[in-house]
Amino acid sequence: MNNVSEPVMEVRHADLERESKNSEYKSKCPKCEGGVLLVRRDPTTFRLLEYDNCIKCGQPVLYLDIVDLRRMDGE
Repeated sequence: MNNVSEPVMEVRHADLERESKNSEYKSKCPKCEGGVLLVRRDPTTFRLLEYDNCIKCGQPVLYLDIVDLRRMDGE
């Protein structure tokens, strides 16, 4: 989690490489090797959140295309 205090990276989810072909949301971290971004959900509403962190290095990201992600998710 060495990048958890780094500045937030602004990314477009659509431009990130997917972790596998079977996952619409899991993406490879643009900062570290082997890290994954899962796209967080609000625990109460299950709505996709615009802020996320890599589960390996902690790099914070902001999805610039969150509206598109939410639409894809059925909102």
